Amino acid sequence: QRWHGDTPDCCDVRSVERLPDCDVLCAGFPCQTFSRAGLQLGVRDRKGQLFDETMRLLRTNPPPVVVLENVPRLLTLDNGAVHRHVSRSLATLGYLVHYRILNSAEYGAPQSRKRLFYVAVRPGHAFRWPEPVPSDKRRVLEDVLEPTSPKFIARPDITAGPPRYPSLSPASPPPRQSRPVQMGYLQDNRQGQRIYHARGTAPTLTCWTPVRVWSDQERVRITKPREMARLQGIPDELPVPSSEQAANSLFGNAVCVDVTREIFESLFLRKSEQF
Repeated sequence: QRWHGDTPDCCDVRSVERLPDCDVLCAGFPCQTFSRAGLQLGVRDRKGQLFDETMRLLRTNPPPVVVLENVPRLLTLDNGAVHRHVSRSLATLGYLVHYRILNSAEYGAPQSRKRLFYVAVRPGHAFRWPEPVPSDKRRVLEDVLEPTSPKFIARPDITAGPPRYPSLSPASPPPRQSRPVQMGYLQDNRQGQRIYHARGTAPTLTCWTPVRVWSDQERVRITKPREMARLQGIPDELPVPSSEQAANSLFGNAVCVDVTREIFESLFLRKSEQF
């Protein structure tokens, strides 16, 4: 709405009778039922069945292009049955189906976020997966952290030097690298308790905790809502929630802008390069 002046129609997708005319349908049915962090019930779960609602709408008015996004686990869940269901459902409508796992850190975002993308096109519409950006063009956490007013939290339970990177220390920072560099952890080192160096990427954002950035063994830096938005490639011109909890939920469930931009440029702006 901020960019285009359109008022989004936020409603239950099951109540929509017909898909409006459009060039592209983008869908991201809930990932929790497919994720390793969830119960992995797949299409046996009510949320997982929302893919079939996507297909129901596609049958009413199929557009030239369909782009779907989900967690990589969908590929192998139930011995690949869920993936085959998605691919075959799109193929029955006449689409040529492309799929690939892409990591946002390889496409300019300072976050390691692997996601499975399906790009389904009509015969005659060329498509080639975008190439990763050169290593020297990739960004890391320190590129999006605000230089002023950082948020720190004092913690008495910080442990430095995880076994995964025993040679690193605060006194010898690692070189810039497009992967998360863990420097310590809180409590028992579970997801959400790990602390990362700013010269690596953020781990995959989740909806329940911000990123914890290494400072020292007495306090940890916490990413603020604007910094969380930048990790997903969202421009500074767009407003962000002031609440940390709301920001975690919004950006932890978002699709990375840097990756989708590359996909759409391959679909519509680089067609002459694909023949």
